[in-house]
Amino acid sequence: MRSPALVVVASIVASAGLLACDRDGASPTASQEPPSASVDPCVARAEAAARTLGKALKTRLLASLANGPEAALRTCAEEAQTIHRRVAEETGVRVGRTATKLRNPANADAPQWVWAYLRQHGAHPMPAPLLREREGAQARALLPLGAGGVCQTCHGAAVSPRVREAIAERYPGDEAVGFGSEELRGVLWAEADCE
Repeated sequence: MRSPALVVVASIVASAGLLACDRDGASPTASQEPPSASVDPCVARAEAAARTLGKALKTRLLASLANGPEAALRTCAEEAQTIHRRVAEETGVRVGRTATKLRNPANADAPQWVWAYLRQHGAHPMPAPLLREREGAQARALLPLGAGGVCQTCHGAAVSPRVREAIAERYPGDEAVGFGSEELRGVLWAEADCE
């Protein structure tokens, strides 16, 4: 379904939150809007897991970014999938991140409902809508990731030659560059089985 290549600063922060950098680059997801009190508890659990993934990725990515973009790329390439697995184990919820323009092929393995969202909103400017839904015994949550702030370092239209070279080394099929600061770069997703 997906062509190989992922997200790096967001692989770096959103893919590292690697997350979704907001306009000032301070936050990983496009919206920090918490679930309302009327949200189904299972849906809230899925959303909390997606936010946990985003926070864990962003925290690790920003720490490595302090040592330069190449260090952040290394973190995305070597640690992000481990963070995905850890959050899934700790929360009991399937979690991931993906994008229409991938950097890391490992992020192509997302459920069909995630791809349906990206087909509908892929060209949507930020902030793109959150998705919170329950379908039968499954709850789903999806948090859009922006390309603003620090995400421009590895995902923007003016990525430096040095960073492009480092990306090409780790991700030869990279597609996750050229984003404007107001564009939807990708998503964090979660799905939980409800009792």
